[in-house]
Amino acid sequence: LLRDAVTKASEQGYTVAGVSGGEPLLYKPLRQLLRHARECGMIATVTSNGMLLDERRLETLQGVVDLLAISLDGVPASHNRNRASERAFETMASRLEGVRNSGIPFGFIFTLTLHNLHELDWVASFALDQGARLLQVHPLEEVGRAKRFLAGARPDEVESAYAHLEALRIQASAGDRLRVQLDFLDRDLLR
Repeated sequence: LLRDAVTKASEQGYTVAGVSGGEPLLYKPLRQLLRHARECGMIATVTSNGMLLDERRLETLQGVVDLLAISLDGVPASHNRNRASERAFETMASRLEGVRNSGIPFGFIFTLTLHNLHELDWVASFALDQGARLLQVHPLEEVGRAKRFLAGARPDEVESAYAHLEALRIQASAGDRLRVQLDFLDRDLLR
């Protein structure tokens, strides 16, 4: 089913196949799906919470993924709270040396809420320290677990405007060392 969806998407002009979750590293035929996306001429990306990025799983991604995006929800305490685990940040951070050693291009994806813009500068510094090439700022979508635990936390227009200014400041400071991407056009706005 997923192979067919990727094939049809490619035929319709889509150029990126992004696999996210839940946790996509738990999907056993992930390597085959990513390989197929690349055979269709697509860029293949995976978004992971980073906790399962051990040597075996990194080997699964090598040669078939163009970008690994690792979720980072803010400073360690915020990340742990959002992930409902006291060890989420520590576990993810402990996997980063292996990610760097794998040679897989990687970045961090920061979920912007109404309450965490002040943590974006720390996230950018952490990303630079870890050798990430991308910092993606993505506004909270109140679906799945976020619908239940983060209801009302989606950034409003004012918070989004300040996030835009902060992202521009971070980009100017980081220069070519880190690309900052803002995902402010979501499906509701595009409709």
